[in-house]
Amino acid sequence: MIKVSNAREIFASVVTALLVVCALGAFPQPARALADTRSVSLSQLDSQVRPGAGSPSPIVFDATGHRSYVMSGDGKSVAVYDISVGRLTPVATISGFTSGFALAVNGRTQLLYVGQGSSTVAIVDINPRSPTVNSVVGTLDTGGVGLVDLAIDTETNVLYAAHRTTHDLIILDRNTGMQSRVDVGAVSWQLHMALDSSSGSVYLSTDAGVVVVAADRSVVVHPVPKFLSGIAVGSGYVVLLVDGLRGEQRLDRYEQNGDWAHPASSGTLVSNTRGLSLDAANELVYTYRSGRYDLSAEVFEASDLSRISSVRTAGHWESMAVDPSTGRLLAARDTEIALLQPLVTRGHSVDRVGGADRFALSAAISAATFRAGSPVAYIASGLVFSDALSASAAAGAQGGPVLLVTKDGVPESIATELHRLKPQRIVVLGGTDTISAGVQDGLASYAPTVSRLNGADRYAVSAEVSRQVFSPGASTVYVASGAAFPDALSGSAAAGLGSGPVLLSKKEEVPAAVVAELDRLNPNRIVLLGGENSLSNAVLVQLQALAPSARIGGPDRYAVSANVAAASFSPADGTVYIASGAVFPDALSGGSAAVFTRSPVLLVTGAAIPADVLSEIDRLAPVHIVVLGGPNTVSDSVLTELQAHVKP
Repeated sequence: MIKVSNAREIFASVVTALLVVCALGAFPQPARALADTRSVSLSQLDSQVRPGAGSPSPIVFDATGHRSYVMSGDGKSVAVYDISVGRLTPVATISGFTSGFALAVNGRTQLLYVGQGSSTVAIVDINPRSPTVNSVVGTLDTGGVGLVDLAIDTETNVLYAAHRTTHDLIILDRNTGMQSRVDVGAVSWQLHMALDSSSGSVYLSTDAGVVVVAADRSVVVHPVPKFLSGIAVGSGYVVLLVDGLRGEQRLDRYEQNGDWAHPASSGTLVSNTRGLSLDAANELVYTYRSGRYDLSAEVFEASDLSRISSVRTAGHWESMAVDPSTGRLLAARDTEIALLQPLVTRGHSVDRVGGADRFALSAAISAATFRAGSPVAYIASGLVFSDALSASAAAGAQGGPVLLVTKDGVPESIATELHRLKPQRIVVLGGTDTISAGVQDGLASYAPTVSRLNGADRYAVSAEVSRQVFSPGASTVYVASGAAFPDALSGSAAAGLGSGPVLLSKKEEVPAAVVAELDRLNPNRIVLLGGENSLSNAVLVQLQALAPSARIGGPDRYAVSANVAAASFSPADGTVYIASGAVFPDALSGGSAAVFTRSPVLLVTGAAIPADVLSEIDRLAPVHIVVLGGPNTVSDSVLTELQAHVKP
């Protein structure tokens, strides 16, 4: 069952690509076979009162700028939100539109297109470095009547505009200014449009069926049931929401080059289903419904449209869209907009994520968790932990991994993962004594932007990571020892729940750079991690002068990890990550995955599960446990013991 609740109430995990990666040989075979079906839960990361409340609104994402754009109910404005760290931070409201109803965004050119009136499209500058950012800089006349939808191919910079009244598709090449028209025949009620960028084809839902306009401008009509109120295109297939708001509703899947007479079907949907959204990378289809009902949405496997689970909330969702870079959902209703984290778990199992070495392991964790085109990848030393201790919370909050390298080279496993990941930017942690300038230069072949975060010491680095990522007003900031790794790694997952940082401190004094960053963050509270042998009471007193502060300690690192989880996570039929408390690389690499999937990290010895940790596992009642590292790090006997503690 999908559950939607406050982010502090539901936590689950995702190792969504695990079976694929196992098939490719990146992981050893799991200790117990994964179930054939997936379960999905949703965690609400943040919500805001929706401006211009009213009818459902189109939502689009700019993966380049990590922002979302939501049309107001009256069509006169567009709200802009920064979603880079899993929070909805209002940035601007763009006004001055006339009955706006369609949006399209090109992150490459940093332009937003707003369909308005009967035929015009407003062009909005969304480049944050531009003096005209978030203002209308031009208009386009599409030349048709009854404009109903827009789409843009971000690779070719070609804009498509569909018209209901004149039955045509207008194609505007934004590079050359050339405009052409394709007559799609004597059809009406063109409700929705979907663009297949891989083939250059446009799919239109009409009362005559699905009209396909190919890249060569040829037109094919596939007769399918009438009253289509949703259409989405995946890799080689099309999903339709059939019958709209009339009569029985269902999802149908058609193979693009297959038999359109015999689609796969979901069966009958809940009544008043309003639309669908496709997460093509994760092969999930979401439907959402209108009206104030307890059952608000459903989730299906894209492969065969089998129903996975249902969403129950106090209200309903009237619009929903998938962020292609992270898989997060933005959902709107008449008075609220919410950012949701889909968390996918396979089976009731204990699985080991291993690799030939620490570098291969970090690559495997990334491949199992983060999708191609992720917003960021952090690069840290696999030989020393100091610079990377703050990275897990920052990377996971932004939807990206921590990958390990040597001082003078990028291991082959990491290079392969970076090639797959294609991150939008790479951040190198630490100075050239830790990761050389040559490595930084070489990373430029994997991302358009490569930068380095450095400082006078590990404390200054932690402050700089926080400053670059997190905005003032964080709910909670965690402070851990910079002299040892376990407490900071245990705290990273908890920090991710509130989209806050982990900062490092000396045992007897909070360094000046960290004090300055805490002043900037102005958090609601500070949590000090570890006992007095790690951070003294003098540090706690110093922190209490900055914000309400408390300590989460324990007799050892294992008890601290259990106590951090107990203070932060509720039982949620989710996942728990298990890592060695004796070596840092496995937990360091797994920390960003735990933050992104909103799951705790618990520490064990190489050969045993400490009693405090075992009790916490039983309290959490996970349906999935992921062991980080090979048998030399966490023994097979530990893995076998964990199998008895997975919720059946």
